[in-house]
Amino acid sequence: RKTLQTYEEHRQGLRVEDICLRTETEPSVADMVEWVMDAERHFSSHVCAREFLLENMSLGENFAAQKFAREWTDDASMLAVLNEMLCTASFLMEAKD
Repeated sequence: RKTLQTYEEHRQGLRVEDICLRTETEPSVADMVEWVMDAERHFSSHVCAREFLLENMSLGENFAAQKFAREWTDDASMLAVLNEMLCTASFLMEAKD
């Protein structure tokens, strides 16, 4: 959210053309803002899923601890998105040097 707040503070002097300008080696500001928003949505959905698990958990006789632990730690898609973002950021930082 801080990233989007910083963007909002500084976009006043920019034209739409400047925000959407991209090159072969550098993404546009609009692209990067979209990445941040996608990441926020993705992680927010994981938080909501965990809240749902906690709210609907019952510790009675039929509580399946292993199943609960597996569902709680199933972060494969979240880790894939995070790794993709880190690879993109790393590529852009190397290209800038």
